[in-house]
Amino acid sequence: MEMLQAACQQFIGKREEDIRRIALETLEGHQRAIMGNMTVEVKFLPFLCHHDFLNEMLMFEPVHSVS
Repeated sequence: MEMLQAACQQFIGKREEDIRRIALETLEGHQRAIMGNMTVEVKFLPFLCHHDFLNEMLMFEPVHSVS
């Protein structure tokens, strides 16, 4: 509860526009930190799963070597 009270005190007297900007900048910073710790696969998997080229890649039949 103390943390919530301290956070609220930081915003007393600020305009709503300023509060929104601070909140957005804070969330953006946290998102950058989270994404900085992710692997490339985790970052782009949702993007890839929504595109046709991934479906085509998954249906591609592997080439077998000829002996």
